[in-house]
Amino acid sequence: DEIAVEGRARWDNETNMILSACREHTLPESLEFCDLGGATHSSNVLIAMSSSWPARWAANKATVVALGSLAREPQLYNPRPVCISAGTCKTEKGHQHVALLRKLLEAADNRKVHGNITYPTVGFTSDGEAKHRLALALEFMKYLLAATSPIYPLLQPPEFMNLLVGPDDITPDKDYRHVIKVLRSLLMRRMGINVLGFEIVPAVVKQHLRDIGLTEERIRSLLNPNDRQDVDLTYGLLKEVWSLPGRSGHPAAGAVTSAPTV
Repeated sequence: DEIAVEGRARWDNETNMILSACREHTLPESLEFCDLGGATHSSNVLIAMSSSWPARWAANKATVVALGSLAREPQLYNPRPVCISAGTCKTEKGHQHVALLRKLLEAADNRKVHGNITYPTVGFTSDGEAKHRLALALEFMKYLLAATSPIYPLLQPPEFMNLLVGPDDITPDKDYRHVIKVLRSLLMRRMGINVLGFEIVPAVVKQHLRDIGLTEERIRSLLNPNDRQDVDLTYGLLKEVWSLPGRSGHPAAGAVTSAPTV
């Protein structure tokens, strides 16, 4: 995933480097702080480049990587951050992001043995961002899963299961919270979505929610286009949609009457 960083030049006292430029457009000049004159020169170069480049020179995001163990104990299962990358200006493409994935795989492989236990890497999970999806596909959907693989009997039965994997049968995945947020975003699109030949636009969704007694304040909250990251709102909207009554006035087939626990 990614976290926001301040888009300004700053000095790191541990490395004596000026941190500011994104990893996509690293400057040829050294960013080591030697004197005030050098720092001023680097700043002027950054400003000049920012006015001529199509992309911002300053990093505004950083990639965060965490490792988690597939264990039943919560203290072992919870992911632990192990890497915060150099900043990015968000112009990095998927094929460039693959290089970071390979470095992470190499680092994890070098430390996979602890005592008498070996912890192999079995999967990579990311958010739904386009470059992350592409990078995962490029690196972990390269080979057809062999019938001799231990996970083949588990993945083969579903009819439409994609059996492409990466090295050592590593599988890619997306965090489910980001998947359901995409579903909410689809319901809020002005162009709407087409379901079995029916066009569903936000106005239609709002009217159905009014018909089941939701207040205007609640509807505005559930369909707030300025808050696309709220998982609670996402669950709330989807719960109301899948609980809408069918033509007979009863909940549609398969509908539930309570929201899932977050």
